[in-house]
This record gives sequence, C-alpha cells and structure tokens, in this order.
Amino acid sequence: MRTLLASSVSALVLAVSVSAVGEAQTRVSRADANAAIAAMGLDQSRADEISFDSGRFTRGDYVFTNVVFHIDEDDSEPTKAGEDDFNVDFDGGELLVEEMRFSAPRLASDGRVMFDAFSMSGLSAQGDDGEGLSLDSLEIAGPDADFAAMIAEAFANPGESEDEDFELGEDPFDRIAMSGFQVVDSEDGPTTVSLGSMILEHDDAEALARFEMTDFLIETDEGDDGPVRIALGEVRIEGLSTETTDEWFAAIENDNMSSFMQSYMNAATVNPASLFSEFVLSDFDFQAAGIDLSLASVTAENEMRRGEVHSSVVMDRLHFSADSDHENGAQIAAGLMMLGYSELNLHAVGNTIYEPERGRAYTSGDNYYVVEDAFRIDFSQDVEGYNEYSALMAELVADAAENGEDASEEAAMAAMAALQVNEFSVRITDQSILDRAFGAMATQQGIAPEQARAQASALVLLGAASAGPMVPAPLMSELTSAVSSFLNNGGSVTVGMRPTSPTSVGDMMMIVEQDEPDIDRLGISVSAEPAQ
Repeated sequence: MRTLLASSVSALVLAVSVSAVGEAQTRVSRADANAAIAAMGLDQSRADEISFDSGRFTRGDYVFTNVVFHIDEDDSEPTKAGEDDFNVDFDGGELLVEEMRFSAPRLASDGRVMFDAFSMSGLSAQGDDGEGLSLDSLEIAGPDADFAAMIAEAFANPGESEDEDFELGEDPFDRIAMSGFQVVDSEDGPTTVSLGSMILEHDDAEALARFEMTDFLIETDEGDDGPVRIALGEVRIEGLSTETTDEWFAAIENDNMSSFMQSYMNAATVNPASLFSEFVLSDFDFQAAGIDLSLASVTAENEMRRGEVHSSVVMDRLHFSADSDHENGAQIAAGLMMLGYSELNLHAVGNTIYEPERGRAYTSGDNYYVVEDAFRIDFSQDVEGYNEYSALMAELVADAAENGEDASEEAAMAAMAALQVNEFSVRITDQSILDRAFGAMATQQGIAPEQARAQASALVLLGAASAGPMVPAPLMSELTSAVSSFLNNGGSVTVGMRPTSPTSVGDMMMIVEQDEPDIDRLGISVSAEPAQ
C-alpha cells in the first residue's frame, strides 16, 4: 500500500529540511521565475494534483500559500495484518502545506529547472485510520543541477517521477535540515515517531561536513513484550570528511570492497581524524521488555597536531537496570540483586595518540572503565604495525565479502602477526565487587564468605601447579602471590608486558607454541597493591 513517504509527492518531501547558507542569492527576473514555475506545472492551481490559494513572485522568491497535494489511491495489494506493525497510509488523502518557497527559480541552459533553495513550512496530513503527519519546516539550500531537476520533476509529473532514475552527484546540496517532524499511527495502538530537528551541511572548500539531529523519539504500546521507548536527545558530528565518505560511497557503488575496507580500516585503526573531528551523543534512552538502558553522553574528539592524531573519548554514565515487575526484567533484576545491585552505571575515558605514517597508536593520560561501586579497569598500550595490519585485514574482509566465505583463521592470524607490541598493561581495582561476588557464592553454597575466598585462592594455586614448566618459576610466583592477595584483600592487581626487544604478535604466538617458551622475552609482570 502506498504511504505518504513512498508516494510521488513524498519523494520530494523525503529531501529533509534545509535553511539558507548565507551566500548571495542569484538575481532572477520575474520572467525567469515564471518560466521555471511553468516548467514545473505550478503556473496554475490543479485541483486533481497540486492546488494552492496563491502563488506570487516577491524579492527573487516564488511563494505559494495553502498548498494541497492530492495523494492518489494505490491499487496495489493492501498490507496484511502483521506484515508491517507501522504502516502509515495516506492514500486518497491530502498533504497540506502552509507555505512553499522557491528561491531564485530559473531555467538552466539545458532547459532544466534550477533554484538556490527550496522550502516548505507547516506540513500536515491525516489518514482515515488515525494516522497523522506533521512537519514544521523542510528546506534545501544550494541543490546542484541534478538534485534541483529531480525536485522539479516531482512537481511536473506527480505520480510518475518516482520511477525515474536520477543520478545525484557527490555533493547534491549545501545544506539540508528539518524541524518539528512527527508521524503517528493510532491503528492497533498508538505509535509515534518524532524528530525535533536535523541538519546536514558541508563546506566544499574544506571538504568537511556537519551533521546534527536532536530530540528523536520512537514510542509504541505495541511491542512484542509491551511498550517500547527509544529516545535520543542529540547526535552531532563535526568535521566529517567528505573526502573519506566520498571514497566509501564510490567504492561501494563500484563494488570495490577492498578499497572501501582499506579506507575504513585506516580511519578505524590509525587515523580517526580522517573521518571526523568531533562526535557527540547525549541523552539516549531505551526501554523495552523490562530493560532500561540509558546513556547520559559520549564525546569523541580527534585533533591533528604536527603529524600526530590526538584522540579522546569520554563516556558519562551508561545506565542499566531491569523492571522486577516485568516477566523478562524480573530474572535480570534478581541476578543483579544477588550481587546487591538495583542498577549498574558505567563511565569510561580514553586518550590515544596515533602516528599515521608509522602505523603506531599509544595511550596517554587517563584510560579506564569504571562500574560504580563495583570495579575499575585502567589500561595502557603502545602498539605499531597498524598500516600493514589494516591492509591485510581489509584484503581479508573484502575477499570474504566477495567470495561469500568466512575469513580463514590463518589469514586473520597473519594480519594480527603484523602488530608489534611495545607495551601493554591492565590494572583491575576492586571497589566492592569482590565482597559482593564472594557473598553471593557463600549464600548459594551455604558457607561463610571467608570460605568462598579461600576456595577461589585454592583454585589459583591449582591452576599454577597445572601450568608446569611453561611459565618460569619467578613469574609464576608473582602471579600466584598477586592474584591471591587481590582475592583475599582486595585492592588492585596489575598485569603488564614490556618485551625486552621488538616483538610482534606473531612472535608471541611462536614463543607460546614452543616446548620451552622464552616467556622472559615478553617482559611479563604481575603485581598487587593493597586497598588504599
């Protein structure tokens, strides 16, 4: 069944909204504007397709008021029950627009319609079964010739243009934005999708783009396990590299998976600044099936300084809880309560410096994960060889995608072998998780918490004994002493590795597989610190 968003008119509305970018508007005469408007079939009101109260040329713009798009009935098979839980249908209805504006409409030398900007405001539509759509504003600034022609064709031939195959360029517009969008489906229970605003704009000179979306919401009473709510306060990306994204789109369009993966792996492993300078996500909330998952914010920044990329990530309060009154949530809530928790809250900080030319990435400053009133994990690392690793992984994934085969273990290990570990360490600090865990074990087994700790320490010694000569005696002594101290007294335990000479992951695998492995070469250390 044809919906508004899939109708010929909606192909136009789909464009999302844009506001002006501040560039000087092209000067056009009334005759130029009238010719363009006539080419779109808007020189007169058409009661059966597009009608309006008035259309006038003023200060370089052509403005229409009280526009009505008449949506044709669809002859296709109706949607069967259960096929589409959210089916907003406006067939045979009307889309109302309070004002529609073309800035500097004109005909190009090839006879196609051009304009500097296009906007709509005050959009609304109602369906027969309680559906509703509203949009405060929709605007497109700086469309290129192909994009403008596509929009013009939607007006000139409503109901036919959706079958046209339009080829859009790499940068089809300067800016696109929308505000106040909402769709409601009241049939079989209310479902609402709304969006406060969305903006996508780019700067050709800098090859950078910016994206922002605010107040996104999906809410329904018709989920499989009860009501569902998904909300997002803001997501914003600054300094988005259109050069990189154009590479991706071109590679995907040409079915060049190898090229796409090479570019993607480069951005992901050694040069995140080639993708964006800042990413912000805030006020995320997911509630469904007795689960409540929310995120206050996560911010990532990438800055190029003297050939190095300084990258930082801060995640503030990832919250998880379960509803004990819900069938699914009750089991999870019970599991949390065994450890004395009604909720879990996670925070994280990461700081990494990348050297793209060298293929090196190493941590700097604070790098940790914290689960409130449970534990903290601090880590550091210095690894290089990412350029070769990225190339091998890109080839591996591309081959798997093109040939429909899973990546072979040998090829994956070959890629990992390219990485050289200069330093690595991880420190786990107890912040009550040990008391909680041993308390839960004691309750289940009907013993005292001290006995549960003793059992855990005994397992450590048993594991050490089974390792035999594979682990040097001094290192084994460090390991058993540190872990036993941590289990019995809390505090923290640190595992570090600083190879005595350049050592790749491939070298490590060879060392471990030897009958008498040279573990000392890896520079592994284990230590414990008492609670402060």
